[in-house]
Amino acid sequence: MASQFATIYLKEKTTIPVPEVLHLDINFDNSVGAPYTLQKRVRIVFCVDSKLNAF
Repeated sequence: MASQFATIYLKEKTTIPVPEVLHLDINFDNSVGAPYTLQKRVRIVFCVDSKLNAF
C-alpha cells in the first residue's frame, strides 16, 4: 500500500513519468491467484550527454 501512495505523490508533485493504474487487485482469491497491478506502459526517453560519447 505504501508504494501506491508513493506513486500518487510522484505523479502529483513531480514531472517523473508514472504509469496509469488500470486495475489493482490485492487479494489472492482472483483468476491470477496472487495480488497484481495492471498498468499502462510509460515511454522513456534517454538523455545522453554528447560529451560522454567522446571516448
